[in-house]
Amino acid sequence: MWNCKTIKIEGTNHFVRESPLEKEADTVVFIHGLGWTGEIWSSAAKYMEGFQLIAPDLPGHGESDPTDAYDYHSLAQQLNALLKEMEVERPIMVGSSWGAGLVVKYASLYPDYVDRVVLLDDGYYPIAETPGLNWEMIENGEFPAEALKDLDSFYEFMKSDNPQFWNQEIEKAVRDQVFLKEDGKVKFKAKDETQLACMKAAWEFDPLAEENRLTVPSVLLIAHSLNEDEEMRRFKRVKANAFYTLNNGYAIEMEETDHLIMLDKPMDLVKMIIDASSVKL
Repeated sequence: MWNCKTIKIEGTNHFVRESPLEKEADTVVFIHGLGWTGEIWSSAAKYMEGFQLIAPDLPGHGESDPTDAYDYHSLAQQLNALLKEMEVERPIMVGSSWGAGLVVKYASLYPDYVDRVVLLDDGYYPIAETPGLNWEMIENGEFPAEALKDLDSFYEFMKSDNPQFWNQEIEKAVRDQVFLKEDGKVKFKAKDETQLACMKAAWEFDPLAEENRLTVPSVLLIAHSLNEDEEMRRFKRVKANAFYTLNNGYAIEMEETDHLIMLDKPMDLVKMIIDASSVKL
């Protein structure tokens, strides 16, 4: 369903997926999370007829070149240059996980270039305030070596949290994160140092700060998995209320879905994006 191309901006190649052009259609720009690629949006995109869809691989991810700076401000500037080159005007910006923070930063810097934003289970609270999480856990964390010994092991690990959702489209998105080395072991396309730099940017980002205030309409989708504890549920609700005390929008709580809503409940996500596109806030 995608037309794929590479666009060079100031010497950096950006790999972009886009749907066939729909005349006079609203545009949706999908921003993936850490380590993923634009392929993660395919499950939802197939249900979005009538929209112009754009799903880039962010710098250092997938088939896009790395960059010198992964702070949200620098990435937002690069994204703006890319969308200008593509002549994209006032899209709905949809961001997942780490990418939701980038969407908040982008919309705060370029409100005249954004119609509205949809944030998937992130981007509305400082990650540094997450219960039970500290920077040392992130900095010293490693992906299980056993899960990287071959592709089958990688698939088994990735589907272990929610095997009931696993399907061929999810497998394709998971596969697009990695490549196989000559010895058959799995390696992420986004290098370790890239992922750590991205996480550092997220750790230092405060979406509730004055400089990140949104003037465009915003919709927050909060995911509650079956194994989420009550402390985390309360934390998300408190932070969502704080976010919408400052910004123009509303929140929707979704049950029985993991953090990656576009993979677990793509049709539900599409309905919410379409509803959000028609709401006047």
